[in-house]
Amino acid sequence: MEYYAIYLPYKEPDVSIKSFYTDKEEALKMLKTHKEARLKAFRTSEEAVYFYLNGPTEPTTTASSSLVMGTISEKASLTTGNGNHLLGGQMPKSPTTSQLPLPSASAKLKLEKTPFKAPKSQELVAFRKNIEKNELDLVRNIIELNPRYLVSSGDMPTILKEGPRYNALHVAAMEGNTDMCRLILATIENPAFIEFLHGQRNASTDEVSAILLDLYLNMPDKCRSETPLH
Repeated sequence: MEYYAIYLPYKEPDVSIKSFYTDKEEALKMLKTHKEARLKAFRTSEEAVYFYLNGPTEPTTTASSSLVMGTISEKASLTTGNGNHLLGGQMPKSPTTSQLPLPSASAKLKLEKTPFKAPKSQELVAFRKNIEKNELDLVRNIIELNPRYLVSSGDMPTILKEGPRYNALHVAAMEGNTDMCRLILATIENPAFIEFLHGQRNASTDEVSAILLDLYLNMPDKCRSETPLH
């Protein structure tokens, strides 16, 4: 399966472009309406979204510094909103990819390298097993120490299982761990978590948070093209 992404070097507030397309004809139709737009096909939805946000550039990491994470932990202990039901729990309302605005110029700023190291493969495997076992306190502590267990370079969901490309929400949903789903969603929907990852708050913080939430909720896996919502 291929994913098609369109990048615009400028922003038009009145135009809504999806962060990626699975229908080539739909993508080409949108491409023809913008002379300066660029279209590219990718093997994964993550790569497509990165191109949509940043254009033809190499992935860049972001700056970060310590930030008190109490707001995230407190929020995770509550119901996450009045949106659709997810495995018996509540999930926050999220814009679909077609409703998200085009990335602003501020969202494309290249920031300094983050001091948070990307977890090693074996660490991600252990983290995935923690989620499967519904070890809430341990998972909460891990992501508060290193947000990159949930967010990879380019502000994309971290992949915890390479074959089917499962992220943390895929894993929790498949195991039926409602409380774990709430914890993950409450964390990633909170702009304070992105601020913690970047080490600063800027004009793009809320936008990045909204896009990340949308990706977690709507990004299909590679094997069955299923999202956590299914």
